[in-house]
Amino acid sequence: MRLFRWNGMLADAGHLPRMLVGLVAVVLATSFTFMELGFAGIPLPGGQTAYLVMQLLPVAGAALLLGTLGGAINGLVTGAIMYLHSLVMPLNLHELALITPLSSIVLLGFCGLLSGVLFALSLRKGRTPLRHCLALAVSCAVVAWVFSIAFSANALLQMNHGQAAGLSGAEFAAVFDTSDVSVSERLGESVLQACADTLVLAAFIVLTYLLIERLLRLKDDIGMREAFSLAIIAVVTLAYLVTATFNFVTITLRERDRSEASVRSEVNYLCLQLKGLGERAATFNGLAQSSGMEPAWMTDSDLAAYRMLSDPVGDLLEGYTMQETGTVAILSDGTILTTDDKRLSIGEKVSDLLGADIADAVERSVQTGELQRIPYEGILASGDDGTDRYGGAQIAYLLAGRQGNYTVMIIEPASMFFKNRPDMMRREAAQSLVLLLVVSAIVWHLLNSMVAKRIDEANETLGHITAGNLDERLAVGGTHEFKTLSAGINQTVDALQGWIAEAEMRMASELAAARAIQESTLPRTFPPFPEINEFDVYASMDPAREVGGDFYDFFLVDGGEGTEARKLGFVVADVSGKGVPASLFMMKAKALIRDNMESGMGLSDSVANANRQLCEGNGADMFVTAWVGVLDYETGHIDFVNAGHNPPLLCQEGTWEWLRKRSGMPLGLFDGLSYKVFSFDCYAGDKLLLYTDGVTEAFNAQEEQYGEERLEAVAKASTSFAPRELLEAVRQDLAAYVGGAEQSDDITILTLEVDSVPHLATFASR
Repeated sequence: MRLFRWNGMLADAGHLPRMLVGLVAVVLATSFTFMELGFAGIPLPGGQTAYLVMQLLPVAGAALLLGTLGGAINGLVTGAIMYLHSLVMPLNLHELALITPLSSIVLLGFCGLLSGVLFALSLRKGRTPLRHCLALAVSCAVVAWVFSIAFSANALLQMNHGQAAGLSGAEFAAVFDTSDVSVSERLGESVLQACADTLVLAAFIVLTYLLIERLLRLKDDIGMREAFSLAIIAVVTLAYLVTATFNFVTITLRERDRSEASVRSEVNYLCLQLKGLGERAATFNGLAQSSGMEPAWMTDSDLAAYRMLSDPVGDLLEGYTMQETGTVAILSDGTILTTDDKRLSIGEKVSDLLGADIADAVERSVQTGELQRIPYEGILASGDDGTDRYGGAQIAYLLAGRQGNYTVMIIEPASMFFKNRPDMMRREAAQSLVLLLVVSAIVWHLLNSMVAKRIDEANETLGHITAGNLDERLAVGGTHEFKTLSAGINQTVDALQGWIAEAEMRMASELAAARAIQESTLPRTFPPFPEINEFDVYASMDPAREVGGDFYDFFLVDGGEGTEARKLGFVVADVSGKGVPASLFMMKAKALIRDNMESGMGLSDSVANANRQLCEGNGADMFVTAWVGVLDYETGHIDFVNAGHNPPLLCQEGTWEWLRKRSGMPLGLFDGLSYKVFSFDCYAGDKLLLYTDGVTEAFNAQEEQYGEERLEAVAKASTSFAPRELLEAVRQDLAAYVGGAEQSDDITILTLEVDSVPHLATFASR
């Protein structure tokens, strides 16, 4: 049952597009039918014809796009249109004979239903587009063969029963005369027709599938101009089909009225001629009997009337040709007296030559004064041997009038009856196409200039605004709607500027307070321990934003139970990220490291414990690199832990070297880590330069990094400097290198110098 509920490729497109597709399908079917393109003839050897059924295209297209039910409904509507056309404006006798409710409404409705089911199977998920196309082509072949076989079966059924609704005996014989065409030949035509229908239908359905599939993929990326273009193409195509169909129908009706009036005028003229000749012949009848000769005083017209006694119609049809007036004949009691059609024998009866149906049609036309429809080829065959009895079956129109004992009969085939229609249709079609193209070009230009262009201007301005330029203002005018839009957006931007200014002031105030709090947690008094002369320390932190994630710290550590503090703990660290989150994580890390070390915990345990505590509840996955050292300023011994931090520079005996040893990973990543402690001894004048990656990874305007080599060069050039001077030298060189480039990361530097160590009195002897 799912196959019968399949809603087609446009199942999710909404009601309006589906309704438009259904309307286009109906218009296309109507155009094919009433413009006599629904059955495109394929010439066959022997003068026969197979027909390409174009009505299958809109039916299958509706099934593909609208689903099973949509295809079935469109098939029923298309079949009804075909049947209606066969009744009111038949193309030929074949259409009259073969287009029945069964072969049109029922058959096309079933083909629409069948197409929907087969297309649903063809477009199952999981297949590639190529397999979809192949499956659709096979489905089209099935539909085309089903239609051709069913249509041929209906024709054979009518032929076997010897009847067809709406056809006279002569018309039926013209269509179903089997003396020259066998059943096998008819089936051969059906096979060719099915093959041709398969090719055309498969090409149409596959191309439609590929087009709709692409449009569905790009529907969110189609611009306004592209949408306008597609809409205009669809509207112009639809309008052209409607216009062409209307023009074809009106031209056909107009030509029919004109041709009927012309034929009626010709019949009346010949009847008047016969009447005049008869009256004059009666006047001179007595004279002719008494003298037995032609009086010399007779005029030419009198003489023609006189001669009618022996030759009743004389040369009345002199100058008439089949090419100009069709078949014209004057009859008397059903016998042909004279005619311009060499295919008719003078002196023979119409009923014997053309059949009783034609003779009856002549009598009906005389009695009613109306045109009669008769078969042309097959009755008045186009070939001299009369072999064209099945392929053509062209409709002809007969009009007859009676004057006395004489009957005037004129027969014109449909090709002559509507001879002016092709030229008129080409002219009307060209005019309609040019007019629609001009109108569509004007409409596209108006839509582009009045709508799309102004929307582009608005989007460009909005792009600048969303990019942060709140000084931009929208100035799109032209219509009230755009002026109102511009004013509304500008008011919104003005209000947004006010809100942003207020928020910035509030944020600036809050960040200033946060920065003050952060700075208050960092040692800012130098020298920090003026009573201790064994070392000198100096540090600074310049955040990239109002608050930063770097930090430094130094503090005195208890030397052990029962002793005074004689150790200096110092830290330089860098938290991942920037701004307020990094600042908060920094303060937590700083407090944990300091508290652990001040509690008397060993250096390795202090760092490991801080790592464990930072891992707890670290949902933001932040971490901190840290270089933590402890200076015993009485002995000059330094223990340190490097938790993933940049290597510091150590200066001893005037030589700078890198301390690249690492104890473990940054803090806050993994719980349960241990950290190895390294150590070295310092002597009077030794210096230590600690920093964060904001120094070595600073960029200048050319996107070049400051780097370790440049930092080492500055340190070597400042070997004799005190800690504060060394730090300022690094900062100044860094600022000169960066220039006007924006600071990308926090910059933190700590310098330490060992000044006087009691047990290092032997320093000079090293």
